[in-house]
Amino acid sequence: MNWLRRNWLYILAFALPFERIPSAEVALAGHSVTLKPSFVIALVVALVAAWQVVRSRRLKLTQPDIWLVVYGVVMAASAVTALDRGRSLTVIVATSLVVVMAMVIERTLPQFNLKIVYQVLVGVAMLMGLIGLYQYIADSFGAPEALTALKHIYTKAIFGFPRIQATSLEPLYLASFLLLPVSLLVSRIYARPTSWKPYAILTFLTMIIALTLSRGGIYASLAVFAFVIVALRSLGTWRRLAGMIGSVLAGAGLAIGLIYVTTHVTSAPTNAVSRYLNQTTHLSSSAGSADSDRTVNRRLALEAFKSHPVFGIGIGNFGAYAYDHDPSYTLTNNHTAIVNNEYYEVLAETGIAGLLALLGFAATVMWQLRRLWAQSLSEGRVWLVGLTGFLLGMCIQYYSFSTLYIDHLWFGLGLLMGLLAHPEFTIHLGRAKPSQAGPDQS
Repeated sequence: MNWLRRNWLYILAFALPFERIPSAEVALAGHSVTLKPSFVIALVVALVAAWQVVRSRRLKLTQPDIWLVVYGVVMAASAVTALDRGRSLTVIVATSLVVVMAMVIERTLPQFNLKIVYQVLVGVAMLMGLIGLYQYIADSFGAPEALTALKHIYTKAIFGFPRIQATSLEPLYLASFLLLPVSLLVSRIYARPTSWKPYAILTFLTMIIALTLSRGGIYASLAVFAFVIVALRSLGTWRRLAGMIGSVLAGAGLAIGLIYVTTHVTSAPTNAVSRYLNQTTHLSSSAGSADSDRTVNRRLALEAFKSHPVFGIGIGNFGAYAYDHDPSYTLTNNHTAIVNNEYYEVLAETGIAGLLALLGFAATVMWQLRRLWAQSLSEGRVWLVGLTGFLLGMCIQYYSFSTLYIDHLWFGLGLLMGLLAHPEFTIHLGRAKPSQAGPDQS
């Protein structure tokens, strides 16, 4: 038990990308819920934390915590008049689970070694990259889906080349997870003297993100890169910047080169590279395209918001609303459709109250970050920028997908909230052992 208490954060970091493999479907309130390793760990962490609160009869909330509790109340209020209350319940449970996980990370972060957290995140990202590379090569040469673990819609049958997803639910989720280690990696490369190895890792992970063909993930990665350069300009050098740019260009070039070589060797359509470039550079969804439903979804989401502007139509209930209001969903939707735009979805499902609660949370975090930035030494700033860059990337990617209970999102938020709640720990990162100061409750 002591070993688990000392290492659960590292185990959780490793488990983050294992979403589809391994996982199991369990029933909750009449709906299917994907039970994955990170959720199991988060559940254990949440139960232990709840038991400790009950025993101590004391719960101290930081300002970001208060806004999250407000959002929890809004979710519950939105579910009262929901079309599908069972669906609302499953989403409330899933969201509450990852939020509590983030709060526990926030409180216990000084007990862990952030260097190990970083190494685990980069290590599991490399593992996902190797699995994804295997998927790409195996599918390109005709291996069955039973051996590649690719969903059919991501095999070469669609574009002439596969889109990799590793153990994630979708390629976009793989790209989304990779934003976290890549943002931390880029921050450390730019701000600190380093060997050739981090540059090689950046090249490899850039290639993997490119092979997901997730436009949101690709553009979010570029935004993370630009943000880090601006935020850490006082610590960076032109030489390290040139190395980073070279690594990113090399990774993108390797992805395009791999597509060119495999499609020619396997006699796949010879226009695969042009199809890849067209897909990554077109921001709108054309009629009949695989993601053309997103335009319809956003229209329906706005209609839903206008019909229930205060608390929305109910958390997790966009699918039920679409089923009732658009004939095209009656054959394909099982009340699980999502908007594929988090901002529209928040407005539709929890109304202006939900949006204001999340904006209050974000504003509080940014204000505390600004205050701590002036006090932090270089290592602390590297972590603050790396985690903020990751969250910026998620905000950009959320324009093209929508699920709030993403494990790695709340893991990253938990790390950032922990740095903000323990200023002495953050300020002294990389230096002498910090004092045993309690969390900042201001």
